[in-house]
Amino acid sequence: MRRHGLIWYLNVLFIILIVVMAFAVSWYAARAVRGFHMERTKADREVEADLGARIIISDISKGTEFEEAIPCEELAGLTMSRLTVIQRDGTVLCDTKEQAERMENHADRPEIRQALTGRTGESVRFSDTLRQNFMYVAVPVRFGAETYGVVRVSVPLTFIDHDMRDIRMRIFLGGLIAAVAGVLLSLALSRRISRPLAHMRRGIDHFSRNELSYRIPSSDIEAVSYT
Repeated sequence: MRRHGLIWYLNVLFIILIVVMAFAVSWYAARAVRGFHMERTKADREVEADLGARIIISDISKGTEFEEAIPCEELAGLTMSRLTVIQRDGTVLCDTKEQAERMENHADRPEIRQALTGRTGESVRFSDTLRQNFMYVAVPVRFGAETYGVVRVSVPLTFIDHDMRDIRMRIFLGGLIAAVAGVLLSLALSRRISRPLAHMRRGIDHFSRNELSYRIPSSDIEAVSYT
């Protein structure tokens, strides 16, 4: 049986390396694109939540109590996302998708706790109310030195997952094409390198048998000149 030479083993090694690298880059690119979409979604939801908080603060600045300064119908028309207004104690005062009085206390929600400290809160988790994964972004409702509550905007992640299916397929298809091209290039280069070596090996075999009339094909061997 013919023994595999060093070129064959190197060729297999390069092919494996090319395939692994192509899919590793594709995986990393897909994660990077998803991360970008998540950050963009978060930024958009923060703008919506901040706008809702400003509407409420506008009424508070006119002397309206916080509980009465929440135009839930107006907030519902503000965005297609789900918007919720929560008091400091966690009581839900307004929700654009559910009846507020039927909702449980939100004081333990991580994004609510973060927002009550005066900074933007965020969380990604499963919603027991709507039975799907959501991104939650919450901003504090502050007027003067007092924090009255929180405006939270949430959006289902299903649309991101739907968009990512097509993007991920395109990325991995590109990685597959790059891998195939790399494999073909590796095979072509290995053949170009191994062919003259094979001719030389056959020539040595002929010469060792004293067959001096044998000529090594010169078309496959590049001439090397020394100066």
